[in-house]
Amino acid sequence: MELSFDLLSDKLLPFIFQSGAKLISALLIWVVGSSLIRLLVHFLTRILERVKLVLSLHFFLISFISVGLKILSTISAWSTHRIEINLKQIQNFRTVLSSPESRTIILPNGPLANNDLVNFTTEGKLRVDLEFGINYGDSIEKAKKVLLTLMEKHPKVLEDPAPFGGVTSLGDSSVNLAVRPHCHPEDYWEVYFDLYEEGKNSLDVHHIEIPFPQRVVHQKSV
Repeated sequence: MELSFDLLSDKLLPFIFQSGAKLISALLIWVVGSSLIRLLVHFLTRILERVKLVLSLHFFLISFISVGLKILSTISAWSTHRIEINLKQIQNFRTVLSSPESRTIILPNGPLANNDLVNFTTEGKLRVDLEFGINYGDSIEKAKKVLLTLMEKHPKVLEDPAPFGGVTSLGDSSVNLAVRPHCHPEDYWEVYFDLYEEGKNSLDVHHIEIPFPQRVVHQKSV
């Protein structure tokens, strides 16, 4: 399968521009946090050396403190295809988390401290990514107006950043519209489910059809 340059530029470049600032910010936070942790660990090491602590216990305490600080500095929310996972307990060799599905997740401290963590609560707001498909024969501007009005009226959608709606792709059977409201992290799922349900109903009221996947077949007579 060939990848067209236009497709890459339309899809990949906007994603890079939108994500670049957040990636740089996350990197700076990680670098600064890691530097502070190294300084604190160095300070504690000198104190433990002065009190002549048993060598094995010395290394154990330093390792435990270092891992604990790395986890605490980054894990108010941890993501693997979830919006929020809450920290319950940091033990000697593992960390216990709870998910929105009321599941208990137990992770070893080593990989957790050395891998990337995504914090969804630091900024105090989250973008909700939704997508609606409309018929090629329907008005794009009318559909955008309907969906933008819906977002602006929702009590949990933030005014700043302002809600956004626009064409994200031209599918085989539909023109796909990106719907991008922002909300507080604790309101994410409420906004997500409400806008999908109310968006479908609002488009129906304004006679804008969400099409089924379809294929046009041309039959040639011999």
